[in-house]
Amino acid sequence: QNDTHPIRPKGRLLILRIELREDRRFTDLNIGGCNKNIGIELTATKVRTQGLEVEMLWAPQGIRGLTLNTNLNYNDARYIADYFDGCNGMQISGRRAGCDFRAQLGGAVPIAPGTGNAQNLKGFQLVRAPRWTGSAGFAYQGELSDGLKLALNGNAAYSSAYDAYVRYDPRARQQPFWILNAGIGLHASDKSWAVDLIGRNLTNRIFLTGSGGVLPLGGTSATSPGELQGPLSNPRTVMVQLTLRPSAF
Repeated sequence: QNDTHPIRPKGRLLILRIELREDRRFTDLNIGGCNKNIGIELTATKVRTQGLEVEMLWAPQGIRGLTLNTNLNYNDARYIADYFDGCNGMQISGRRAGCDFRAQLGGAVPIAPGTGNAQNLKGFQLVRAPRWTGSAGFAYQGELSDGLKLALNGNAAYSSAYDAYVRYDPRARQQPFWILNAGIGLHASDKSWAVDLIGRNLTNRIFLTGSGGVLPLGGTSATSPGELQGPLSNPRTVMVQLTLRPSAF
């Protein structure tokens, strides 16, 4: 006789949200005004966005005050028609193909590969739009003593790769990464005060949040791709937060 039984997690499902984003097409979407370097207007004829998002909040049975949360997002956002922008430094210096168009009044025309001043970004995922993002975490609050609570939380967030520069220089492509956040605190049961120790980006993962321009000391040329500049994420941060409400006085 087989006495095994399937293990089923027990608890309360507080939130379950599944959102399917339909195919949305934006026509004549102005991306960023006029590109003075190549003399054409940055207008994408069509941009398509579609995706899926799943969110769940669950309170497991047997551990009062504990909730688990997770979120998963798929985002397909790309140019689906001709969209011309200036060549990046790697293309201008001959290290990457694609600089195959010459900008002129009213648009761009094909030219011998590698000799143009514009590239066609049709089919490219939009800048700073990772295809996959997600997170998983927990929050706990429980009584330590009469009038005092312990609060704990943790969260791990993921992002797939994305391009951080509007000209899609491969040097400005951010690779996938994880971010870890956590916190611990003491809270008054009547919510009159709280002291929290908060940690952000505990693994000190530095990633690109944008990119663009060429530093003056290394201009782009036929032999040099130049140097990129751009903002980075905040490094590991640990802080103490004190909360006082009028009822504490």
